[in-house]
Amino acid sequence: MAAHLRGKTTPYKVDLKRPSAILIGNEARGLSEKAAAGADILIKLPVLGGAESLNASVACGILIYEVVRQRFGDEFFEHKRLL
Repeated sequence: MAAHLRGKTTPYKVDLKRPSAILIGNEARGLSEKAAAGADILIKLPVLGGAESLNASVACGILIYEVVRQRFGDEFFEHKRLL
């Protein structure tokens, strides 16, 4: 899956339980068209306010969090507290 401004769905509507690769572009130019064309699906993270996109590391963190949430359930985060 590739995070892309042309994405038509969000990661919350995609089955991320299967093996996946996450493609993220950089802040300046985004993901190349060649890389985006190789993705099975283009996804877009919903952003409130006037921002068009997120910082690449923030977007990656949100996507990885959603992968873990779908694979292990919400309970994973409740029982694995570090404090």
